[in-house]
Amino acid sequence: MNIKRLTAGICVVCTLLFATACAQKTPDTSPSPTPTPEPDHDILSDCYDFNLDEHIKLGQYKNIVIEVRDPAPTQEELDEFFTNFLEKYAVLNEVTDRTVSNGDVVNIDYKGYVDGEAKSGMADTDTDLEIGSASFIPGFEEALIGAAIGETVSFDITFPEDYWNPSMASVEARFDVTINAIYEKELPELTDAFVAEKTDYSTVEEYRQFIIEELTKDNQNHIDSSYKASVWGEAIANAEVIEYPQDMYDEYYNILESSIKQQAEYYGITLEEFVKYNGYDMDGFYELLDTRSKESVKELLVLFAISNEENIRIPWTEYQELAKGYFEKLSVDSFEELEQKYSRKDICCDIAFDKVIELLLETASQKIV
Repeated sequence: MNIKRLTAGICVVCTLLFATACAQKTPDTSPSPTPTPEPDHDILSDCYDFNLDEHIKLGQYKNIVIEVRDPAPTQEELDEFFTNFLEKYAVLNEVTDRTVSNGDVVNIDYKGYVDGEAKSGMADTDTDLEIGSASFIPGFEEALIGAAIGETVSFDITFPEDYWNPSMASVEARFDVTINAIYEKELPELTDAFVAEKTDYSTVEEYRQFIIEELTKDNQNHIDSSYKASVWGEAIANAEVIEYPQDMYDEYYNILESSIKQQAEYYGITLEEFVKYNGYDMDGFYELLDTRSKESVKELLVLFAISNEENIRIPWTEYQELAKGYFEKLSVDSFEELEQKYSRKDICCDIAFDKVIELLLETASQKIV
């Protein structure tokens, strides 16, 4: 398990293809540390056994300026909030004199087929669907526009390449959909009386001001929560790798490849099938492995280099004390159990990251654009 809170490298992957990468243990690329070091021994120095100057050149990592949005909500955000607010109290009026239009709620029965065979997981009856909500796979809702009550619409559709179930990714299917009823959504009018009835405020303007304040807080919280990651990301982007340490690169590469193979086994398919379902050919897959491995290695190199430049050390006595803080969150009861479950390097890098990011944030700033 990778317990460190570094934000780039392996853990930046959002696709299913690398969904388990962060669950793997950070590779220990250094020789096993001495079980009982001297009290003043720097544990961080045990995390690598090469000359940093031969592998990484730091760029700017102090006085980093992060451009952020104005936290005040835009008109679009306000409109979206009040639309959603009114949607909660919408009334559905059944219509019988027209066909399905975008925005309607339709009651349908549907059945799906693959290679002419009906699939039980692709069928339902008496289900409501809002046209334009993107609740179903792309193309499904659009195919119902223009259909009349009682009409059965048949159409072919292809599941997305990135569909959540890899066994259905890119699969061609046919659907038969019967329109049972059509409902038109009627939103209430946003008036002082409506606001007074549904909220703790007396007028639309009072409620609007309250929502502006709340959205501003939410936006600011989002900016603040991503600020640390943005600063760290800039420090990484500004650095230049001279040469990737081969042992470190190989270990990351092997961990990533192994995690993908485990994913394929979980779904009961081959690695080639799993890669294809995620929109890659094998050459592209191995190129991506290479890219992700290099990102992860670069991140560690920057961590080590800044620590070295700023004389950040983790003496054995301090390491033991700080490691106690991991007991509860990692569900261990002792120092020995901690190091059995997670490598000393994992814990050391996490501690080092806290020290480095604290240093970077002292001089970093935000600029509203």
